[in-house]
Order: sequence, then C-alpha cells, then structure tokens
Amino acid sequence: GDSLADGLWASLYRSYVRVRGVKVHRETLNSSGFTAYNWQAKLQGILRKYRMIDAAVVEMGANDRQRLIAGRGKYPRFGTEEWQRIYQERVETFIKTLTAKNIPVFWVGLPIMRKENVRNAAAMMNLIFKDAAKAGKATFISSWRITANEAGAYVDFVRDDKGRRRRFRHHDGIHSSDIGYDRVGDHVIKIMRKALPDLPAPEN
Repeated sequence: GDSLADGLWASLYRSYVRVRGVKVHRETLNSSGFTAYNWQAKLQGILRKYRMIDAAVVEMGANDRQRLIAGRGKYPRFGTEEWQRIYQERVETFIKTLTAKNIPVFWVGLPIMRKENVRNAAAMMNLIFKDAAKAGKATFISSWRITANEAGAYVDFVRDDKGRRRRFRHHDGIHSSDIGYDRVGDHVIKIMRKALPDLPAPEN
C-alpha cells in the first residue's frame, strides 16, 4: 500500500517481530495509489518474489484525491462517476488477483481525516473499497470508528492508560503517530486471527 500502509506495516512488524513462524513483509510505496501508479504491475512482481503468502493486508487511497490516468488522453476528475467506476475496477482487479491464488485479503479502510473535504473523500473511497472487497471475497476492515473519538469526531490527541495526553494523529491530519497506527494494527490483528485460526497471538 501507500504511506498509511507503511505505518500499519510498522505496527504489525512490531507486534510479530519476535513471534516464531510469522514474517511481516514490507511492500509499500509512499505517494502511490490507484490513480497514477500501476499497482497491478507491482503486485505481479510481489507474487513472483514470494513463494508463499498466507495473507495480504492492504491499505491505499491517501494519495488518490486527484484525476485518474485512464489512458488514451482520458483523465477523469476525482469523484466523478467515471472516476469511481474505473477506480473500483482497479481495486477489484487487484483483490481478485490475490484471491484467485487463494490468498486471503484484508483491506483496511482509510481513517477519519481532519479536513472536511479530505474526510468526505475518504468516506467515498471507503465505500468503493468495501464494495470491491465484497465483490472480490476479501475482508474489509473499517478503521474509521477506532480512529475517531467517542462522539465520532477527528482527534489529534488521546489519553493513554496513565492519563497522559499523547499525539494520536500526525500534524497533516491524515497520517497517524505510532499510537494511532498501533490502535489500527491491533484491530486488524484481531480480525485476522478470527479468520485465520493458525495465526499466532502477537507479542504483548
């Protein structure tokens, strides 16, 4: 995935780095997405690189609030019906390439964002990801509620178990701190372990 996925990878890696039998591979590319980068081609390279993949955790979309390069001089504007159709087709193709090889896919939705226009865009893309996951028989994991406060609003800081005020989200209102990524990572692991009984518990 993209830079958000990079933070999620770091959380999953920290959870499993000392757990025998589990290897969390990093296949992320910052500033990439499905609008202007060929993730389908990169996926083919990933599948050739690893002889066995027990699960794929994907997060994408932070960089996709832009026109879509569709070829032959076609550049649908972000959010239009054509943009949404082509974007969903790309996501579905990506997912089905993995599930066709019997690789379970866990697609993590975008977190709540600070700015209203970015938040609305993320919500729209999450609907696409959810529909594409259903079509491709993947598991969609929403991160929206667990990155919001009790009222469902965006927050920059949270209190830890000792009552200390800690930064939860990055200054840009999009990315997270390690605390934020760990909250999403813990949620992802819980859902993965329900679907994959052989996945060991993470290190505490």
